[in-house]
Amino acid sequence: MISFFKYFLIFFIQLFISSNLYSQNNEDTWNGWLGLEKKGIKKESSAPVVWNEKENILWKTEIPGKGHSSPIVSAKNVFVTTAYTVEKNKLLSDIFQYLIYAASAFLFFVFVFQIRKFFADMKNFTVKNILQIWGFSFILGLVLYYAQTGIFFTGNDGSDHIIRSIRWYYSAMFVFLCIMLITYTLKIRLRNQILFLAGSLLFLCFMIWFRPAPEYYKISDSGYISDTILKAVKFAVWVILILIISLFFIKKKNVTTDNIKSIKKTRFILFIFISGITGFFILGMFGIGIYRILIVRDIPALSFDPFLEIFFRDNNVFKGMIFLGLVVWIISYISNFRNQFLIQSKKIFIGLIVLSTLVFIRNNFLLAGDETVYSVVCIDRASGKIRWSKDVFSGSLQNLHPDNTPASPTSLIADNLVYAYFGSPGLICMDEDGNKIWENTQLPFEDIHGIGTSPVYSDDKIIILNDQPKAPYLIALNSKSGKTEWLTKRKSWNNFHGAHRTPEIINYKGQKIIVTWGMYGLNGYDFLTGKELFDYPLKNSIGQLVASFQFSGDTLFAPDLKRFHAFHLGKLLEKIKSEIWSVKMQSKGPVCSSPVLYNNMLFMVSDNGYASCLDAKNGKLIWRTKLNGTYLSSCILINDNVFFSSTSGLTTVIAADKTFRKIAENKLPEPIFASLAPVNNQLFIRTTSHVWCVAKK
Repeated sequence: MISFFKYFLIFFIQLFISSNLYSQNNEDTWNGWLGLEKKGIKKESSAPVVWNEKENILWKTEIPGKGHSSPIVSAKNVFVTTAYTVEKNKLLSDIFQYLIYAASAFLFFVFVFQIRKFFADMKNFTVKNILQIWGFSFILGLVLYYAQTGIFFTGNDGSDHIIRSIRWYYSAMFVFLCIMLITYTLKIRLRNQILFLAGSLLFLCFMIWFRPAPEYYKISDSGYISDTILKAVKFAVWVILILIISLFFIKKKNVTTDNIKSIKKTRFILFIFISGITGFFILGMFGIGIYRILIVRDIPALSFDPFLEIFFRDNNVFKGMIFLGLVVWIISYISNFRNQFLIQSKKIFIGLIVLSTLVFIRNNFLLAGDETVYSVVCIDRASGKIRWSKDVFSGSLQNLHPDNTPASPTSLIADNLVYAYFGSPGLICMDEDGNKIWENTQLPFEDIHGIGTSPVYSDDKIIILNDQPKAPYLIALNSKSGKTEWLTKRKSWNNFHGAHRTPEIINYKGQKIIVTWGMYGLNGYDFLTGKELFDYPLKNSIGQLVASFQFSGDTLFAPDLKRFHAFHLGKLLEKIKSEIWSVKMQSKGPVCSSPVLYNNMLFMVSDNGYASCLDAKNGKLIWRTKLNGTYLSSCILINDNVFFSSTSGLTTVIAADKTFRKIAENKLPEPIFASLAPVNNQLFIRTTSHVWCVAKK
C-alpha cells in the first residue's frame, strides 16, 4: 500500500512538473518574435478584447529611450530592449545656442543703429537705398528667424538620416543667406569680390562633398531629399552667379536719385524696416503656433502631417521664402552696387560671419549626441514594476529610418535565458536576474535604415539574418557560448536598401530548413551546416523587405506589397516548378506587417491600412476593407480574432472569418510600432514610451 502511494506521489509530481513546464514554455509565455513557434497565434486566452487608457489596464510602465522591439514574456517577467542617446556635446551645444542668441541680438541692434544713422543723413534718402533697406531687412528677418527656430524645421535626432540630411542643406542655405547680407556691407573692389566669390565656391564644394549619406542621396535621384539637395545647390549657384555678374559692374558709378521729401520720412522708413524684418517671424510663428497647439492637445502625429509638411519637415513654404529672399537680394543688390547705406559696416560683416558659423556647426556637429547606449529592461509581470534595467552596449550613432529605432529587433527567451540583439553593437545573453552570461559583438550590420530583423531559436542555435547591401550573411550561434557554429555569405547588391525579414525555421520531413527572402529571391539553408539547399529568384515590389513568411504543411506563404505568393517547399528543395499560386495585391499587400495564417485563411494589413483576407488554398481575395491609420506592427490572432495595431495607437479587432466583422476598436494615447504579445490572461502592448498590460483587474 505504501509502495502504491509512493509511486502515485512520484507520478503526480512528475505530471505537475511536466504540466508546469509545458505551461511556461508553451501556453503562458511569449518567447520571441511572434511567439517564435506560435507564429503570432494564441488560440486560447482570457485577456479582454476591449480596452482603453483607463479600462482593463492592469498596469502600465514607462520605458525610457526608444525601442520598437516587441515584449517577450516568461513565467514571471516581461522583457523589452531600448536605446538612448548620450549627448556628450550638450554643454557645448548649449553654449553655442547662447552665443547664437547673443550674435542675433547684436546684429539686430547694430542694424537698428544703422537705420538711426540713415535718418540723420537726408542725402542717402533715395528710392534705391529704401529698396536696399527693405531687402536687407527682409533677408535679415529670415536669418534671425532661422537662427532662433531652425530646430523646428529639422528636428534633433542625430540618427535619423533624413533629419540629418535636411538639417545640413537648410544650414547651408542659411550660410548663403548670410553671404547675401554680407554683400551689402562690402566695398565694391575687385579684390574683395574675387575673395568673396572664391569663399562662396569653396563652401558650395564643401556642402556637396561632405553631405550626409552621399552614397544614398544623389542629386540625380528622385525623392524629397534629392529635391532638397537640388534646391540648395540651385540656391547657392544663383548667389555665386550674381557675384560673378557683379564683377562687370565694379566701376559703375552710383546713380543719384531725387530725395523723396514729400513722404514723411521717419514713419515711412520705420514701416519699411518693420515690414521687412518681421515678415518671416509672422509666417514662422504661425507654423510653430499650430505645432504647439496640436502637441498640447495630444493629437497623434499622423493627424497633422500636412501642417508639418508645410511648416517643418518638408517645408515647401520655407524653401519658397528662401528663394523669394534670393529674388529680393538680386533686385536690391544690383540696383546700386555702391551701397552708401551699409558700406563699411564691419560690425554687421563680422556678426554675420560669426552667426552663420555658430549655426552651421551647432546644427550639424553639436545638436545631437554622438553615442547610443543599448539597454535591456526587465519588468515584473504581476506588478509592472521595473525589476532591473541594464546598459549592455554603447557605440556611435547608427543611420536610421524615421520609423525605426536602435532597438527594434525582438529578443528571445530559451532555456530560462534572455537573448537581446541590437545589430552591429551585438547580441547579449543574460539570465532573468540581469547577469551577463556571454556576448558576441562580431555581428556587423550596415544599412542606412538601421536593423529590423529579429533572431530566431531552435535546438541550441540562434539564427540571425543580416541582409546588408555590401556583405550580407546568415549566421548560426551556439546559444550556450555565443560562438559561431557556421556562417554563410549571401550575394551583395548595389543599392542601399537593406532586407529586414526575420528568417523562418521549418521542420520539414525530419529536416530543419532555414528559409529567407532577400533582394534576389527565396533561399533555403540546412539548419545544421548552413549549406544552401535552393535559390529561387523572386523579385520584390519595393526596396525595403520587412514582412515575414507563414508556413503550413508543405506550403510557404511569401507576402509582398504588389504580389502574394505560395510555394511548395518540397518542390523548392527539388528545384522544380514550385509556385502554387501568385496573386496581385494592387499595391495593398503587407510591407512591414507580417500576416497571420488561420483555418486556411491569410489575414494581413498594408502599411496604409488595407486589411485583407486571402484563401490560403488558391490565393483568392475573400474580403478587403480600409482601416484608419498606418500599420507597421504585425498581425496577432487570439481566440479566433485578429488584432491590427496602428501607429496612432488604435488596435482594431476583427473576427477571423470569411466575412469581415469588426469586434472592437481600442485606443491608447501613444503610437504602436511593436507587435502585441498575448499570454493566457494578459495582453502586453508596447507603445513608444510605455509597456501596457491589458487584463481584467
